[in-house]
Amino acid sequence: MKCREYKLPKIGLKVQVERKLRGYSQQDFAKICGLSKSQLCKIELNQYKTMTLETAYQIASKLDMGIDELIDLNQINYSN
Repeated sequence: MKCREYKLPKIGLKVQVERKLRGYSQQDFAKICGLSKSQLCKIELNQYKTMTLETAYQIASKLDMGIDELIDLNQINYSN
């Protein structure tokens, strides 16, 4: 059974602002999230093609946010 993929709303600006408010450099924040700096840069610039919910959760948790605070679930396009 194939899992459905949903397009997540763009979260880059929120990630960037919250990261900077907490004093993290891109390099340091990427490392604690288990991402490369390049991956984090793409996320912050909304240039990622796909992102797993696990990655979004990891970012949210490292920012001391709930996943619902990071991703506005009302903006998800559920039509495929």
